[in-house]
Amino acid sequence: MNLLERLAALIADELLRGETRAGQVRVRVRKLTPPLEGLTGTPGVELTRRR
Repeated sequence: MNLLERLAALIADELLRGETRAGQVRVRVRKLTPPLEGLTGTPGVELTRRR
């Protein structure tokens, strides 16, 4: 699991723990300015978690 995936998973898990009415959450994490030369686009991950 990479850093962005881990961060998204931690956020999703915490949201589901804190919000009892939510049946699912979707989290999107993106690096807006990645420090890599020659990289086009923005690296990111989107994760959906359900109860």
